[in-house]
Amino acid sequence: AALRFLDDAGRRFDLVVVDAGDITRNAAIGSLMGAADHVVFLAKLTETRQSEATRCAEAAAVMGSGISAAILFEPGGKAAS
Repeated sequence: AALRFLDDAGRRFDLVVVDAGDITRNAAIGSLMGAADHVVFLAKLTETRQSEATRCAEAAAVMGSGISAAILFEPGGKAAS
């Protein structure tokens, strides 16, 4: 059902964003990641540890997708400069 939804959304919109949360704790997201054109990793500046980022990159690779980009943000919603 989720893959069908993503496929339908992809036909209707130029960009579809799916928030999967922590992919190391969400094995069910694997099939969606494999179908995605890009995977973006979000990390909190000064809070996300390098080891966590590495585990997420490894999980993405195992699930059939690499991480296309990473976005660092400051807690509180401010963009990192």
